[in-house]
Amino acid sequence: MAKRKTTAIFFEDLKEDAQKRIIAHEMASILNCEPDEVEVENITVEDDMYGYVEDPKKQELLEHVHADINSEAYLMVWDCFAHEFTTVMKENQK
Repeated sequence: MAKRKTTAIFFEDLKEDAQKRIIAHEMASILNCEPDEVEVENITVEDDMYGYVEDPKKQELLEHVHADINSEAYLMVWDCFAHEFTTVMKENQK
């Protein structure tokens, strides 16, 4: 996990091209392929944020990102402070 930063970057605030590029690079590392082999479409970011705790040192700010990638539906959890995905899983995965 990357060092915690103090500035939050909300995935939903990024331009669609940037969102697709970030997702493609993340999935390429998971699928062991090149980013241009990853087809990203139908990105949806949930409105609700997650990770609130009262202790500011343990505070997280997480967004759930849903994306269709290479014809498969994925849930990805974006850490707004670390500026990275912390979880990537297929939507139907338990």
